Amino acid sequence: MFKGKIGMFKEYIDYWIEIKNTTTGGLKQLAKLMLNSLYGKFGTNPDVTGMEPYEENGVIKYRVGTEKKRDPVYTALACFVTAYGRKQTISSCQQVYDRYLYMDTDSMHLLGTEIPNNILVDDKKLGYWKHESTFQRARFLRAKTYIEEIDGKLNVKCAGMTEKIKKSVTWENFHYGFKSNEKLRPKKVVGGIVLVNTPFEIKE
Repeated sequence: MFKGKIGMFKEYIDYWIEIKNTTTGGLKQLAKLMLNSLYGKFGTNPDVTGMEPYEENGVIKYRVGTEKKRDPVYTALACFVTAYGRKQTISSCQQVYDRYLYMDTDSMHLLGTEIPNNILVDDKKLGYWKHESTFQRARFLRAKTYIEEIDGKLNVKCAGMTEKIKKSVTWENFHYGFKSNEKLRPKKVVGGIVLVNTPFEIKE
């Protein structure tokens, strides 16, 4: 069990969100990093064991090195952040269940173009949703595997699919069983690493 407290980082968050909302370019990017790294720092992995190289038949390979540990910061805080994020996303989707099509870590994809009255939408406010785009049609196959047509152009999201393969995706061929041999993967050889074509398939 952990005790909860409200407002622990209010001053820090208010400071950086103001910069994020009122600047552009590098300073805006820095503010985004400072906001995100608060959660990331507290969730720092205590296992910092590295990889060490070795040679085998002229090929450089890697193996796990000597185990190294460091003290965690406070993992519980990072867990609470992700838990509140999940709660926000799931409860929001439940409120618009009749229009719900797909959700990801921090997004909802809904049927229709009306902004729901019971969903808070604002591009800058913390805890609010941002209306990023309006799609004309979409196909959602599985988690992180979908396409949306936005203003006549296909927006392809598919875990493991390279940008090169995405260029060959059409509305007609984006289904389970889609195949391509244009996925490049690194292969260790004598003298270094080469990129070789390997099969890619959207499996059900």
